[in-house]
Amino acid sequence: MRSAAVHQGLTRDTARQCLEQRTVLVVQDTTSLNLTGCHVLPELGPIGSGNLAQGVLLHSTLALTEQGAMLGVLGLQTWARPAGNAPGPEAKESGKWLHGIDQARQVVWETAWAAGATAPPRLVHLMDREGDVYEVLQWVEEVGDSAIIRCVQNRRVEDPLRLAHAAVRAQPVLGRVTIPVPRSHGKPARTATVRCGR
Repeated sequence: MRSAAVHQGLTRDTARQCLEQRTVLVVQDTTSLNLTGCHVLPELGPIGSGNLAQGVLLHSTLALTEQGAMLGVLGLQTWARPAGNAPGPEAKESGKWLHGIDQARQVVWETAWAAGATAPPRLVHLMDREGDVYEVLQWVEEVGDSAIIRCVQNRRVEDPLRLAHAAVRAQPVLGRVTIPVPRSHGKPARTATVRCGR
């Protein structure tokens, strides 16, 4: 009960800060908390490749300004994967993205309503390629928000080119940004050029 109250206080404080923005970037991602060797918590499940480590998964939904300044937490989800083939509460983990959207929208809209705001800020949901799920795309459109999701599926689109990857490549480039990419997993540091389109 106490953790729910802390969570509610954090998200409401973040939502109040969101009301000062016209647009809020809602960033979701999942990380694993490795608690291998912590034998007092029976709720742990397998994490990582090979399922040798034990822990829980934490999916966070954070609010940022358009300039990238952190506003705070809009939602947190935790769960443990079931051991072996046992069914668990999160049988389909892709639901975390939908729940993250709903958590963010609910706390921002409730806070805006309580504050007497005429309209809440525009929410733009940001997700990595794991969030490229049809149900997520459909839900973002249904609720009237926007999203930037790293593409993994070459989906059919309403475009003469018929597939998403070709349709995006055919768009005019509006700008280029060069960013440093640090050394990682035995690969040397490099620079990457990101092209921005419509």
